[in-house]
Amino acid sequence: MTQPQLNPITEILQSHNGDNEQSGFITTLSKKVILQAPAGYGKTKTMVSKLAYLISTRQILSPKKVLALTFSVNAAYKIKKDVVEQLPKILQGNEGQLSISLNSIVSVSNYHGFCRKVLSRYGYLLHENLRKVNEFVSFDDSRDSNITRLNLGITADVVIACTSYSERIKLSDRAYLLAQFNAYNNHVLQNFVPNNFIPFNSILTLTLKLFHEHPNILAFYQKLYPVIIVDEFQDTNFFGYALLKKLISDNTSLYLVGDALQRIYGFIGAIPNILEDCKEVYDMEVVLLKQNYRFMNNPNMLLLDGNIRKNAENLIYPQITENAQINLAVVQSQDEEALYVLGECQRLLENDATSKVAILFRLGYNNRNTQRVIEEFDTQGVNYFYGLFSDEDDNYKDFHFECAVEFSNLLRHSRLSKRTCKKHISNLKAKYGAQPEPVYGSLINLLEIFYNRLYSEYSFLILDDEDKLILIKETFDGFGLKQYMEYVDTNIIISTIHGAKGLEWDYVIMPDMEQYSLPSWFGFCGDCPHKNGCQLNPGSVSPKFLEELSVFYVGFTRAKKEVFFSASRTGIGYKGVENRNLSCFLQLPGIAIANP
Repeated sequence: MTQPQLNPITEILQSHNGDNEQSGFITTLSKKVILQAPAGYGKTKTMVSKLAYLISTRQILSPKKVLALTFSVNAAYKIKKDVVEQLPKILQGNEGQLSISLNSIVSVSNYHGFCRKVLSRYGYLLHENLRKVNEFVSFDDSRDSNITRLNLGITADVVIACTSYSERIKLSDRAYLLAQFNAYNNHVLQNFVPNNFIPFNSILTLTLKLFHEHPNILAFYQKLYPVIIVDEFQDTNFFGYALLKKLISDNTSLYLVGDALQRIYGFIGAIPNILEDCKEVYDMEVVLLKQNYRFMNNPNMLLLDGNIRKNAENLIYPQITENAQINLAVVQSQDEEALYVLGECQRLLENDATSKVAILFRLGYNNRNTQRVIEEFDTQGVNYFYGLFSDEDDNYKDFHFECAVEFSNLLRHSRLSKRTCKKHISNLKAKYGAQPEPVYGSLINLLEIFYNRLYSEYSFLILDDEDKLILIKETFDGFGLKQYMEYVDTNIIISTIHGAKGLEWDYVIMPDMEQYSLPSWFGFCGDCPHKNGCQLNPGSVSPKFLEELSVFYVGFTRAKKEVFFSASRTGIGYKGVENRNLSCFLQLPGIAIANP
């Protein structure tokens, strides 16, 4: 007997198993809502169901669309994949077979990808050459060496103006950015665009200039996208926010998804307290997801997650009723800690050979304590993936720039195809294959993974060559190859916490839970008045403490099953071996050491 067909809205809500907060966000009549969604709380599923609800209640009628924006291009395609796979299942038998392509209903991109499309269509109104912006080489203009190596004969005053502007973006210096906005764009249009180069930041600033000078074009996009969803909103910088504010009209339905405790990109311009600012500016309803599904079968990890969040909400009087027991190994020397980390990886893999273990450091390879762990793995011949890079590492950034240059060179002589991508990999191997730094071998590996996914996993998500070009360009311009670490074949991944943002593994080991490491000297310890005792005094800490606490939180929430911490009573500083105190984070209310 045929089962009775459910109402589409009933079916959507039943899939959320009585989660009132998720259901409330999905069905709310409010047109402007902030969804605060910590790691593991069902954010993506809730977002997809929200889209299904909007479609099934006919709040999105062709030719209008939903614009979904996110911080990174890889995150955008993850969301797009979930939408394309899950939405038809949710709406099957109700909205028909979604006879209209989902690509015609939902546009998913990051800020820069969206702006590239705008400039490729209308940028000629600023400069004729912007018609081919997708063929340009993008570069980071925060360093003068990045500009001078273009060999364009740029004068020193222009170089200084561009690097200063880029640095002020990182500082979210609103007054300076607005005062120099026209001058910066003029430098770009006069010096770089005619030569097929474009600074990464100017992809946004030129789009804002276009919208300002041609309000009819802005009005078109405001009408085209009556619904805007922004994921990872806490990582938005000044010009990402400025772009969003342009796109919002009185009739826009705006849904911001984020988590203030996962804001760890303040050092490259993520705006402090941006969720609170939007709440006030747009009078937004706030929905807080409360159920952690990642740790729902692990009471202790669930408790640790909740207790750290309670500390972040109220550092002076956190409302904590029960301690979380953490696995902490405290040893005497960095040599012993390196052996512990290696042994813990081997133990975990012996018990579960198919699992993935990530060793996450606050500091990168230039840190001597990190190097000691790497040396032990190399000495013992244990295979691992080297992922100790971040957006600010010179080698990491330079590799992405060379990828962009070589890719643009290839496109001058051939069209985009699998063969072109294979040639691109081959050329990068020829250039970097003999380099002694391990970062290059890892990045070539990630480049191969990226192209494999482009023509397999992502192939059904991409409409045409323009979408492929934008995905490729944005991956290189946004230093995005690190986001593919979760797809490497190796069971052990050694990375930084910043490099692991947005990724997850079965187990996480966090070494160096000591002063000057986590928190780091530059992150907080250098300003702390309690360097000798590491006394936790929340009432007097600076905003930097919260930023470092966010790094700590992001680190351990990369684990799907369990996290393990380690610390050494001595560390290797720039003056040699020195005594170290345990991290003040281990003194937070709600944390108890299970095996001190």
